[in-house]
Amino acid sequence: MPREFHATFSAHWRRYVYLLPVRSLAPSTGQGAGALRSVLAGADVSAEALHAQLQPLLGEERDYSALGRGLPKKKSTRCTLLAASARPVRLAYTGATDAGGGEMIGTEAVRIEVVADRFLRKQIRTLVGTAIIAARDCPDEPRELLARACGGRAEDTAPPAPAIGLCFAEAGYEPFRCLD
Repeated sequence: MPREFHATFSAHWRRYVYLLPVRSLAPSTGQGAGALRSVLAGADVSAEALHAQLQPLLGEERDYSALGRGLPKKKSTRCTLLAASARPVRLAYTGATDAGGGEMIGTEAVRIEVVADRFLRKQIRTLVGTAIIAARDCPDEPRELLARACGGRAEDTAPPAPAIGLCFAEAGYEPFRCLD
């Protein structure tokens, strides 16, 4: 490993995945599960609608200051989203039972994946929350998320979605190549 290598600053891109429960069959236990349900209550949107909202964000360096939270002054708020998708998935539970003692199959979810050259603090969680609102309120206007995310006004965005759904997936040290 070269001495100049730094795991954060040498990365060309980062990939995050956010799992958004759609219809949970699990009991609401613990603060994390309850928080996730309360923030997403009434947010029954399709993966296709979320995917359509994400696509206009791709490929150009943009100012995402509206999506960042608690940002240091004078730090750049420009990022380039390299890939983004939303697709339905099913998360399985092992050995879980419902209140009646019956085995539960799992939960339907939307897997939101975002790849960018860099991310701002809380950008992905705020992006997820704002995408839900844009897809729910403006399903026929796929550029609504772009307007809210890049409009420069945090008031036009949603609060960050709960951290419980966010997962760092990988970092890349070579230029990004989309495999789709």
